[in-house]
Amino acid sequence: MIYTAKSRLALLDLNRERTRQLSPLTEEMALEFAIAARAKLETTWGIAELGVAGPGGTPYSDAIGISVIALSGPIDAAVTIRTNSDNREGNMATFTDRALRLLVDSLRSIKSIS
Repeated sequence: MIYTAKSRLALLDLNRERTRQLSPLTEEMALEFAIAARAKLETTWGIAELGVAGPGGTPYSDAIGISVIALSGPIDAAVTIRTNSDNREGNMATFTDRALRLLVDSLRSIKSIS
């Protein structure tokens, strides 16, 4: 798990100029990180999650109860989840459930294409 901006830049070989152009907590930014993880780890799939589970916010956003999840693989997909709750445990369960549903939906989509 890569949790800080410093670790993301160091471990994912992110293009600093590109990431500066992206708005925080957006599907576009999460997808950029998922693509970078996939490339760096030489895997079929990359996944990234950005968010604020609560109870506090972040320097990037006043939003609490938000998660942006992206997959990069045979197809790319992303989703934004907003609970508007500061219940960290509940938010994390909701975000995990939605991430798994995104993966399942993506796998089903690939199966229907082939």
